This record gives sequence, C-alpha cells and structure tokens, in this order.
Amino acid sequence: MSRRTALALMVLALGSCGPDQGPGGPGGRRDLSGIGGDAAGAGDDLMSIATDDMSVDTDGDVDGDVASFDGPSAYDDLGGKSDSGACLPPNTGATCAAPIASNAGCTATENCGPGGAGNGLDDNCDGRVDEGCACTPGAVEPCFLGPPGKHLIGACSDGTQTCQGAEFGTWGDCKGSIAPSAERCDKLDNDCNGCADDGLCCDATLACPASVPDVQPYSTVTYNGASYFKGNAMTWSWTVDGGPCDQLFKTTTGTPPTQSYTLTGANTAMPSLKTTLSGDYTVTMTVVGTDGKTYTCKWVQHVTGPGLRFELCWDHTGTSTQAQPPPGADLDLHIHRPGTTTAWFGTSAALPSADDCNYDNCTANAFLPPAANVPAWSLANSNLSVCKDTTLGSTWTTVTYCHNPRLDLDNVSQIGVPENTNIDDPANGQTFRALVHYYGQDGSSSTNNVEEHPIVNVYCGGHLKATYGQAPNTLGPCPGAACFNHGSGWNAGQMWRVADVTVAVDAAGNTTDCTVAPIHPPGTAAGYYVTTNSSVY
Repeated sequence: MSRRTALALMVLALGSCGPDQGPGGPGGRRDLSGIGGDAAGAGDDLMSIATDDMSVDTDGDVDGDVASFDGPSAYDDLGGKSDSGACLPPNTGATCAAPIASNAGCTATENCGPGGAGNGLDDNCDGRVDEGCACTPGAVEPCFLGPPGKHLIGACSDGTQTCQGAEFGTWGDCKGSIAPSAERCDKLDNDCNGCADDGLCCDATLACPASVPDVQPYSTVTYNGASYFKGNAMTWSWTVDGGPCDQLFKTTTGTPPTQSYTLTGANTAMPSLKTTLSGDYTVTMTVVGTDGKTYTCKWVQHVTGPGLRFELCWDHTGTSTQAQPPPGADLDLHIHRPGTTTAWFGTSAALPSADDCNYDNCTANAFLPPAANVPAWSLANSNLSVCKDTTLGSTWTTVTYCHNPRLDLDNVSQIGVPENTNIDDPANGQTFRALVHYYGQDGSSSTNNVEEHPIVNVYCGGHLKATYGQAPNTLGPCPGAACFNHGSGWNAGQMWRVADVTVAVDAAGNTTDCTVAPIHPPGTAAGYYVTTNSSVY
C-alpha cells in the first residue's frame, strides 16, 4: 500500500461523520423559544451579555432565498463533494458517511394541513412556502425555505412569512430563512446534509458560531470576534440588520438612517449591540486577514421579551418644520384593558381613563406619587431588572418596580423612534385591543397634513405573531376610508383600531402563544378600521 493511499484511508476514517440533526429532528418544527444545540467552540469568550435571561438557538447564513422552479430541482445539491481525502497538514478533511439527500422530504404537492393554513414548509420543493394555502392577513408564522428533510439540520433554520391581502390572504415570501448553501470552511454544516465542512480541506482559521444566546430588549451584548476568527486580522467590520420597524426607518429617516438599536465598535474585534425592540437581528462579521482573504460569519440574534408586546412605528417621524427627512407627525399607541369596552381616552387629559394605557398615564412618570388614574389591571408588577435599562429606567428605579402594562417611551417629535407597550405577565385568555391615534404635530394639533403609514407589530412570548400596515397592505391612500393624515390633539382626530389579541399562558405563567384578530370596519370582512373624532371602544 502506498503512503498516499494509507494517508487517504486514515483521513477518511477519522474525518467521517453522521447526520447532525437540529432540534426536533428532520422535518420537525423548532421550539420557538429559541432553544437549540451548543455553539461551535462555545465558551465564555464568545460573547458577553448584560442580562440574566439566556437561551440558545442555532443559526448560520441568512436569507438563503432561491429562485422558484417546478419540482424538486429548486434545491440542487450545493455540496460539491470532490473530497480526495488527501489534505496536507495542518488542514483536515472530512467525508459524510450518510449525507442527507438534496431533495429530502420533497413531495408532489404542497401540504396545507388540517386547518388549511399550511405548515411552514416547502413540501413540493418549488422554492415557495405554503403557496395556495389560506391565511388571515397580517398573520406571521415561521417558515423554512429548503427541502423539508433538511429542516433544522445543521445551519438550516426558520425565517418568517407574513399573510398578505385583504379579505382572503396568501402567504408572502419566506424571509430570513437559513437555507442550504455551499459548504465552506467555517465549522458549520452549511448545506445541511448532516456533516460540517465535509468534502473540503480546512484549517482552523474560521469557526462561525452555530448558536448565540437569546437576549431581552434593552440588553447589551458584546461579541468577541477573535473567538470566531483565529487568524491575523487586518480589518474588522460588523453590520446589523433589524426587524420591521428598522426596515421602515432605513428608507424614511434620512442618511444615515436612524435605527432602534445602537452598534458601537463596528470596526473593532469586539463590538457591542444594544437593542430596544423584540425581534430577530441579523449580525454579519467581515474580516480581512493579513493573507488578503475575506472571511465572513453571519447569524441571527434573537431578542425576546416576556409576555405580550405591541410595537408602533411610522414613516414620517419628527417635527412639522424639519427639512430632512420630510415633516413628521405625532402618533400614539393605546392598549385597552381586557374585559371592558369603555371609551378610549377618558374624561379629560387631566383625568385619563384607567382602562386605556397610553402616553398620558402609562409611562414611568405616571407611576410616581400620587400615581392617579394609572391602569391598575390586577396584573403583577415585574422586577426592576426588566425595565431599569430602558429610556426611562432611572424613573422606574425611583418607582422601584416595572408596572404592567407600561409604555416604554412616548415619541412626540423624535426621528426614527418607535413606541412600545409591554405586558409581561398577562393572564391566560385575556384579550387586549390596540389602537393608534393620530395626535397631530409637535405636541399639538396638525399644522399641515402628513399622510402616515403606521405599522403595528404584535409579539407573543418574544416572537412576532402579527404585523399590520406593512407594504403592500398599508393604510391609505388619501383621500379614502383608511386615510391617516391629520390629528386634532387629545381625544380627537383620526383613530385606527388595529386588532384584538388573546393570549395563551401556561401553568408556569409563560406566554406561549396568542390569537390575533384584525379589526375591520363594521359590517365588513376586510380593510382597516379608521374613524375620525370617535373614541368608542
């Protein structure tokens, strides 16, 4: 036997691997709480997080969208396994003893399931998920854009799809899904065939994280790039891509755009990311080594808050007189107490209704003594740690607890700032209603009409469950029944009743799911319900 043959056999024997199944196994749905396998090379040096709430999820390359084709050919084998077994030290080679087929789980037809809404998988492998399945407009569900048999295998993971349309909805594109991609030397199973780095001769330069811990909103996480890139770096570059509100602000807040999060040290080996909103943030690390090569890792940072959260953002924020971006307006988020149908607002601005959580009685300042007319909904207060790092954290520290419900911030005239209402511990079966009020401009009535296209996102147990107002289903146009372009101050002007949200809470008090029902004009089954000068429930 020649030395080359012996070396090849030894490498083949030592480097083979069996299928690496993600949580739930092939074709299973990942638990949306974000619990998965250990990170590749995980340790305390991977990242430091300013929060006590951690769980783990798997991730890898994001937005692996593929073109739409007929039949199983939509997902070709991307592996390119030319493995000769002859890798010169210090490189190592590996083969896959039982690779998962490129069309694993593909069937002839799409499976819409017993309820008809689909299963979040591309069953017929044509590059689309749940096409032809019915859904309720505004609903958001997890989805996987790849062969069902590779679902949650290796780097492959879920994204989300949003139901679009008016009365009869259809699922939009699956976004953020981690689909199979060509294998590369990064310690990840990129093609999701069950083995990492197989068919390649790899060194130890790059080890992308297979998972990062979840964090809560207003946490700060610091990434240690040296844990992922083991070579000598010439330059570092980090970018972050946020959720629905950040995507809106990217195109409406000027240059550079204002975002809800802050990223410091973006050109260093150890950047820090502070988020304010729940959702999924795509983090990309790009390193140019002294060898002249470019190395990249990409993963999803899950930011998950407890309970129920309503998030409001709109396209024209700021003052009525600003030149860039165009003039803005003041919109407000209201959440109504469950079990009651009293009118919104209350008797006057000085005597707001305790059934309506809004800027007037639900921010931290309202709970300072004497704390009159605050929304006392018999919900337990949260520990101070949940809200002490928010914008009004110092005031909550004086209050000594985090009230439920509570409004993080009232945005009157700031550019690119959302509003967010938190209910950390709702009771099982409670139903909360959301309303958006067009207050006006600069803390008063509108001085000029600014057509707004607000978005309301609903998060349950830290995961996006519904979104309303996103393109192509925006409010408007003006003139029209859903026009949203003028405010007249307190308890007047245009009001959009968005949705009713019923929460599911387990015996341990954890919000596990919710049912979201969009509100339509009376007597109709579609459209946004916008009224003028009417504060009825």
